[in-house]
Order: sequence, then structure tokens, then C-alpha cells
Amino acid sequence: MAVKGRAKKEETIKIGEVAFLAGILIAIISGILLASNIILQEWLVNVSLILLGTIVGLLNIRKEEYTTFLLASLIFLLPLGIENITGLEWLSKIVKLIGVFVLPAALITAFKAVWDTAHKK
Repeated sequence: MAVKGRAKKEETIKIGEVAFLAGILIAIISGILLASNIILQEWLVNVSLILLGTIVGLLNIRKEEYTTFLLASLIFLLPLGIENITGLEWLSKIVKLIGVFVLPAALITAFKAVWDTAHKK
């Protein structure tokens, strides 16, 4: 029984890892393509990144990683309100898309951290 549970947990972690790598790659590639006007469907990219970020938040972030993940997330979430980095539109797009990807994972992780703190025995 313990072996079955461990195998399921490892499978869940693999899904989270794949979702994380896919999200980062999609953000980088889409940021470059959006900045050069090759793709124009930014809403579709955003929806994809939000879904992947939700998967990462639910499956990938362990309790001992909460603080590190949330602090690192701030680096990508802060620039979401900035319009563009002058002369580096591609970099602005990449950072914003990574922020879109990280946002749902950060919200889920923050909620889990608050929940765990409130339910300490």
C-alpha cells in the first residue's frame, strides 16, 4: 500500500514538473513571438499559462518550499503593472508572461500556507 501511494505521489510530481517546464517554455517562446507580432492571440497564451500555473500550484509546491516559491514569485509579479521596458519589448513580454504563469501557482501556494498555519495543532 505504501509503495502504491509513493508511486502516485511521484507521478503527480512528474506532472507538476512537466507543467512547470512547459509554462516557462511557452512564456519565453510566446513572449518573443508576441513582441515580433508573429502571433497575435495573447489571450490564448494567457489562458494556457494560467491553467499550467494552476497545475503547478496544486501539484508541485511542497510545504517546505512555500516561502522560497512565494518570494521568487514576487520578482515576476511586480513587473505585471509596468507597460514596457524601453527598447526591450521581447523581454517585457517574457517577464509578463512568466508572471501570468506564476500568479495562479503563487495564489494557491499562499492559500495553502495560510491554511497550514491556521490549522496547526
